Amino acid sequence: TFLVDAVASHGRVLRGIVSSKSGLQTIAGEVFVDASGDADLAARAGAEFEMGRPEDGLCQPMTLYFRMAGVDEARLPSYEEITEMYLQEKAAGRIENPRDDVHRIIYTTHPGEVTFNTTRVLAHDATNAASMTEVEMVARRQIEQLVRFFKQRVAGFEDAYLCSIAPQTGVRESRRVLGDYVLSGDDVIAARKFADGVARGCFSIDIHNPTGHGIYAKRVPAGDAYDIPYRCLRPRGFENL
Repeated sequence: TFLVDAVASHGRVLRGIVSSKSGLQTIAGEVFVDASGDADLAARAGAEFEMGRPEDGLCQPMTLYFRMAGVDEARLPSYEEITEMYLQEKAAGRIENPRDDVHRIIYTTHPGEVTFNTTRVLAHDATNAASMTEVEMVARRQIEQLVRFFKQRVAGFEDAYLCSIAPQTGVRESRRVLGDYVLSGDDVIAARKFADGVARGCFSIDIHNPTGHGIYAKRVPAGDAYDIPYRCLRPRGFENL
């Protein structure tokens, strides 16, 4: 099923309206958990949220993972050499990708099979169907160009082939619900703990530039972690969401 709308009143979600092969259906409940990934239920119920960076509303770029097999890993050039060739292809107009490097090749548990986190699609809206359709087309065009580049120019890829593409483009950022508490960058970097912590994280702040090149990164102290308090998960003004 896919959420279509929500009915809410006085700080409570009363019903969710969903669509499926059965048509439109209404689901009632005492407590609702929004697991849409884009805060669809919260937004349709009227909860407060932010989206994108303050100056222009742009969200971080999206990435479609892909995997190649048949790679002779022993013959691969260095990351720096591959990036130099990649930049030459970009300059020649044979690769249309705003990334300024290929990202390091991700090895898998299967010999000769590698994964790429290299595609980058800018300035699109994960909550807009037309925008997401264009994202899928742009990302697949980038994959086609990258596969051709690796096979034609990078040693070890002569006999390699595209073996899989992720089922959907990965979205780094869309709606951010404003909870009873909003975790800050300072909370993350200070590895702050909370009495109502319900999850713990240790990955760095990792913000990809919405307009193209570069990543802003700050690390959590080595060996430490930050809490995510339960209050972050409760949208302001709602009792049962």
